[in-house]
Amino acid sequence: MNLIWTGLTLAQRQALAILCQDGPCSLPADLGEQLLNLGLVERATNQIYCVSALGATIPPTTLH
Repeated sequence: MNLIWTGLTLAQRQALAILCQDGPCSLPADLGEQLLNLGLVERATNQIYCVSALGATIPPTTLH
């Protein structure tokens, strides 16, 4: 499976951008699960997620 920024939904892109910029944060359960299943985030605690090594490579460099 190829993961590209434009292949993600708007909500997924926004959440991933926030995680890359601000670090671990709470996400809605369904959004967190989607990103977790894609391998873009890891669960820190219950609903707190952090970006995974793979997830850090997805956003365009202009967002870093």
